[in-house]
Amino acid sequence: PGFAARVELYGNVVYDTPGNYTLRVPLPGGMHKKKLGMTGMNGARGILKSDYNAKAATVSAGAVRIDDVLRGRDVCLLKADVEGYEPQVMQTAQTLLATREVPNLQLELSRTRKDAEQTCAAVKMLSRLSSLGYEFKQVPNQLVDAELPPPDSWQQAAGPWARLPSFPTAATAAAAAAGGERRPKMQLAYDIDFATHSTNLVARRRSTPLGAASLPWPSLGC
Repeated sequence: PGFAARVELYGNVVYDTPGNYTLRVPLPGGMHKKKLGMTGMNGARGILKSDYNAKAATVSAGAVRIDDVLRGRDVCLLKADVEGYEPQVMQTAQTLLATREVPNLQLELSRTRKDAEQTCAAVKMLSRLSSLGYEFKQVPNQLVDAELPPPDSWQQAAGPWARLPSFPTAATAAAAAAGGERRPKMQLAYDIDFATHSTNLVARRRSTPLGAASLPWPSLGC
């Protein structure tokens, strides 16, 4: 109650290239009840992740950019969970991320082993966000499903941020800094620390490093 007046829904996809795009929306049925979360978009890289065994409907929607929709506004949390197209989504938020207050991010990252271009785009996105001051943590399922602390102990219990593994881990970051490794830090994290087919990353930013906001956002091409 009370949230309806504070929510605005858009019948669009968020994409870095203007146009109309087709969404593959799995229909409910069969063993799996939750289907809408596996809606895949047919973009420049095709449909990267979807429930291909489910019957599906197709829907067309026009593309918008986050910078256009949220022009001049700060954002408490920016979340992108778009079945593999997270780099393209974040590409549309360049001005927002560089010039406005966006202290928290949440991304679902999908492995795209068969698409080297999209994998490279994901690494470029992570590297750019890291240069803007974001510190990443990975959210493994075992921590998501862990029991809550006992009643009345939450004030003394370690906060969830402290318990989450860093992305990259300390060992991976040290390997990247050692000098003998050619792959950049976020490439190593993607190759080594990416635990499953898809993983959830959360990030927070205390401040933007001096001069980082003025650096050009990298192209997604490799």
